[in-house]
Amino acid sequence: MSLDLQTYRAVMKNDLHAFLEGAFPVIDNRWALEVAPYLQYLVTELTDVEEGRTTRLIVNLPPRHLKSVLISVVLVAWILGRDPKRRVAVISHSQALAQDLASKTMQLVTSDFYQRVFPNLRLRDNGRKVMDFVTTDGGGRYAASFETGITGRGFDLIIIDDPISAHHVRSDKERSNVNENFDTMIASRLDDQIKGAMIVVGQRMHEDDLSGALLEKGGWKHICLPLVAEEEATYSFGKSCWHRKVGEPLLANQWPDDIVR
Repeated sequence: MSLDLQTYRAVMKNDLHAFLEGAFPVIDNRWALEVAPYLQYLVTELTDVEEGRTTRLIVNLPPRHLKSVLISVVLVAWILGRDPKRRVAVISHSQALAQDLASKTMQLVTSDFYQRVFPNLRLRDNGRKVMDFVTTDGGGRYAASFETGITGRGFDLIIIDDPISAHHVRSDKERSNVNENFDTMIASRLDDQIKGAMIVVGQRMHEDDLSGALLEKGGWKHICLPLVAEEEATYSFGKSCWHRKVGEPLLANQWPDDIVR
């Protein structure tokens, strides 16, 4: 039995997981979304950010596990659909990555699926400014890199997606530059330092990377999910519970034993 349009919109507006399932084929139709427990867990934690229960979040995941799609594309689009006045910045290590994530977000928010879910979101300039699109309500998504910076801007949510490349992470100077730029150029760009939120997402590549530096300072909630569980752990989200056994991969269908071991 299909939902009527009003109920459908209400479900999508209030359930990030449902929105992810609907949005994923728009972003990447090459394969079906694997609804793994870790995604359900992450969705709950990201909903806490959107609803103000968490304001500083670090998410460390291995490559190819949808962390950028979920956080820098789907979450951003969902937030803007719920409140087109929100201002979001997504900062990456390179302009090429920033462009790719911005293009995927634009692809989503201009899709028939999205317009059906959030018909009240409208873009100025007909959506021509992919890297810096603005809604008619004054919100929007700004894409930048550590190369370009965000001086002079103010935001409600700042997402740092892959702050340093694998090529540069071995360099003490490059790591120091990223960490210093975060402190001096990015952290002060929240319009409200108390209610505004920041998310840092990426794989851990060095103990002194940005995630490590922020964790050492304290004040950040940390989600770290290795490719293969090194110890048993139980994660609670909503009324559900995910128990992860030793040796269990995050995506068993895509990362079988003969690949991860």
